[in-house]
Amino acid sequence: MKGSPSVVTARQTELRVVLAARGEVDVMTTPKLREAILSSLADEPSVLVIDLSATAFASSSAIGALIEAQLAAKAATSVRLVVPSRVRRLLRMLGLDQQFEYRDTVAKALPETD
Repeated sequence: MKGSPSVVTARQTELRVVLAARGEVDVMTTPKLREAILSSLADEPSVLVIDLSATAFASSSAIGALIEAQLAAKAATSVRLVVPSRVRRLLRMLGLDQQFEYRDTVAKALPETD
């Protein structure tokens, strides 16, 4: 799906949201991800999981959307990332690695109870 990720929102409960992006998240496709993030945060979930584990590429605009998610989240919302090691390494190089909670899988990112 080069250049056009599928952004999927799955609500396990009203309090938990998982967004998954696949393909390339670049300047052309990041607006879809950003819109899904901000829409999900408007519902004030307890946990927002952003799953980029199936992305082939994440541009600086994608990193910007992740930062925007963290800044837009209310205190009651925990934003957790499921990202490939290359994205984690990029966040570390930018000095942003301490701004996010990371999990290895979506299952590990979701709390067992609400």
